[in-house]
Amino acid sequence: MSFHLWRVSVALAAALGWISARQAQAVIVAGAYANTSDATVNITPPANDPGFYNVGKVGSASAIYLGDNWVLSASHVQLGPTTFTFPDPNNPAQLDTGTYNIVNNSGVLLTNQTGMHIGSNSDLYLYKIDPTSSPFGTPNLPQLLLAQNTPSIGDTVMAIGRGADRASTMTYWNNALPVWQTTTQALASHTGYITNLPQVTRWGENAVATNNGEVNFGTMANPTWVKTFTTLFNNGGSALANEFQVTLGDSGGAVFSNIGGIWMLSGMIEGIDLLNGQPYPTTNGQTATAVFGNSSVFADISAYRAQILDLVPLVGDANGDGFVNGQDIALIASNWLATGAGQAGDVNHDGIVNGQDMALVASTWTTSTSNAPPGGGGSAAGQSAGVPEPGTAGLALLGLFPLWLLRSRGRRRLSRA
Repeated sequence: MSFHLWRVSVALAAALGWISARQAQAVIVAGAYANTSDATVNITPPANDPGFYNVGKVGSASAIYLGDNWVLSASHVQLGPTTFTFPDPNNPAQLDTGTYNIVNNSGVLLTNQTGMHIGSNSDLYLYKIDPTSSPFGTPNLPQLLLAQNTPSIGDTVMAIGRGADRASTMTYWNNALPVWQTTTQALASHTGYITNLPQVTRWGENAVATNNGEVNFGTMANPTWVKTFTTLFNNGGSALANEFQVTLGDSGGAVFSNIGGIWMLSGMIEGIDLLNGQPYPTTNGQTATAVFGNSSVFADISAYRAQILDLVPLVGDANGDGFVNGQDIALIASNWLATGAGQAGDVNHDGIVNGQDMALVASTWTTSTSNAPPGGGGSAAGQSAGVPEPGTAGLALLGLFPLWLLRSRGRRRLSRA
């Protein structure tokens, strides 16, 4: 499905009722790497990894493994792919060995529940993968935390997507004619990169430029409105060391925010904001490009969080009752340091019940899924309670846990006497 997002303010786009948009594919990185081959840059997880191996592919585009066999992508890339593939964490070459069949009729198209287009279809598409279709079984990947709030303007976010490399050197264009022409640096009105195959998973960083958009990634006849935020592709002194821009093929990739030291999924890659006349693939065979001044456009996960949690288990809900509360702490305490697959209290499914599981409980403390049963955990059924910042109530919870653990163990010893 063809998309093309022209450089138009979000407010004007909403007023017009639609924008013709181009799907995106491939995180490319410049900044400090502006004149370095993109083939070798950021193709392995960063030191503080938010979920590098959770980003895989459907067809020629990207997708995000959320956990519990659920995958998120953009609906405009769900028109034919029947498999989901993610990089093998044990293979530095990123050979695509973890391939799963998509369960027939499992797709769920999310709708807009806030903003100016309540009730309309979005471009966010959830589907299940079949763990029996792969020798690996259920993917050994962490379940992702979902951000509850839109990133603020100026916040640094990390994008991870799977797509084509960019050229190792910049290209310069003059846009005096309707069709951009390559030229010298001295005569250039625009600077950027031509993008090439092969595709590879890559990460990059950028700062949020806008955070209150509503953009139509469909057509006037068949709209798919999305609540969005964006980043701007800068050059020179204003660029981050790992400055990124999305380009052809990256739709469905992940955008993470670090909130109080905890990574949360805050966005899904949607598209690229092209400059007027910018070379890009069309029926006449134009080349894909990424140009300084382009914006990357992302779906705001916080706007769709409640719908996702209706399907994907809530991170931190160790006992599966739909609430994150003291009962989950008690379950972790009763199985403290227990090891083995499927261990009760192993919230992150890494094979051991420990402080990392407690940290996940703290990060989603007092939240609930919208389909939680009545009367659980003190939160009203059908609501998602506010998430305290990890630096306040969440960290206080971690500080009290050793005392809770000692008391829990003490009660168990007394009961055995």
